[in-house]
Amino acid sequence: LFEHHERPEYQWITEASCLELPLERLNEFFPKSGSAKVGLPGDLLKMCQACPVRLECLNFSYDQQPGTADKHGYYAGVSQRYRRTNSQEMAEAAVKRGDV
Repeated sequence: LFEHHERPEYQWITEASCLELPLERLNEFFPKSGSAKVGLPGDLLKMCQACPVRLECLNFSYDQQPGTADKHGYYAGVSQRYRRTNSQEMAEAAVKRGDV
């Protein structure tokens, strides 16, 4: 995700709350398949919920080509499973309401 920040359409990344997290914390957004961990740790979820570019992050996850590595993981604090079962419009509305 962060390698895209040089491109004008991804300038929002420079304002992401998670930008300065150490790599081991960033990896928590992308749990390995079959991992025993379920859900995003509470402190990271709160960070996402308060992030000034949360909607841009969510939209980035939907704009990726299906099947790419970027589709995996949590974006804007929203899981891959949620994004897979809800339209982008439904997810945006849920984020704006604070439901996810």
